[in-house]
Amino acid sequence: MTEELHPEVAILMATHNGARYVGAQIESLKDNMTAFTLHWLDDQSTDETRSLVREAASANGIKVCEWHQEKRLGASSSHFKLIELVAADIYMFCDQDDLWQPRKIDAMVKSILPQIHLPLLFFSDPLVFNDEQVTKVRYQSEAQYGGRDTLRSLESHPPFVHPGAPSHTQGFTRALRSIFLRHAAIADKYAAGYDCWMYTIAAAIGAARLLEDVPTSLYRQHQDSALGMLSQEFGSEGVLKRWRLARFLRTLLHRHAHGFLLSIDTLPQSEHLARFRELAKLIERLGHRQSPLIVVHIIMKRALYLPLNSAFWLAASCIISDADFADEGMSARKFT
Repeated sequence: MTEELHPEVAILMATHNGARYVGAQIESLKDNMTAFTLHWLDDQSTDETRSLVREAASANGIKVCEWHQEKRLGASSSHFKLIELVAADIYMFCDQDDLWQPRKIDAMVKSILPQIHLPLLFFSDPLVFNDEQVTKVRYQSEAQYGGRDTLRSLESHPPFVHPGAPSHTQGFTRALRSIFLRHAAIADKYAAGYDCWMYTIAAAIGAARLLEDVPTSLYRQHQDSALGMLSQEFGSEGVLKRWRLARFLRTLLHRHAHGFLLSIDTLPQSEHLARFRELAKLIERLGHRQSPLIVVHIIMKRALYLPLNSAFWLAASCIISDADFADEGMSARKFT
């Protein structure tokens, strides 16, 4: 069929004040043989992002389709909106401040094509680098989770939330997008992050796959980046700030799990679904103070997959206090 020979490939990129890095990101997309369209939504930037995106795309021969909104949406809502607007066979998320290794798009398409009609989500292990040390890179799994063997071990027993599957490494099929559209309004209201949501629904139906030894993303760390902020806030900052962020993370997880439970009837049946329903009910409880026994139960169920430092503060917060629902307005982006 046509999509098997020449699939319509959509790269989904939402931007907001990304002028510092977005040109380099777009330039890194060009080193692929696969035809693709960059579907771009600018979320009310006030810097030169819009002109730089157009200039970089034109200079590198990249086809762009613009989708803009009249009001600010935020990171998750912008990407959810792109999923709703764009009809394609294969989708990939693209952040505004990273770099892609050559042939990353080719590798993702090659992996998806044999099962393109199925609801599937593929992700890879990104290479992390600090904006001030551009020659020093290491895999995210090694930097935060103890090595790539940990990622492999999670395939047979996937967690409910998996920060090791970041947005810019994800690719998914039209069939998974169709499942998402059944509950898009719920996802937009409750998801902890767009990539976190897409992983959760894919894993719940047994459709999340780790790709190894493929070109991946170069995950730029700087003062405004997601992983960088998470490492900083839970690592080197004071106890009070780490405590506040642990309570806020619980709020995000509570809402994410609640939204999943509202959406579960829209998902196809699978051998994983009953377990994910149980995990969601456990994680939903994180919004309120829990006994040490419940916290241990959540850990033993491997419901979450978090760096050790973050997990410690999350557990301590659960035992001592409720979540910080007053901070729901903070950006969920830093935790996804």
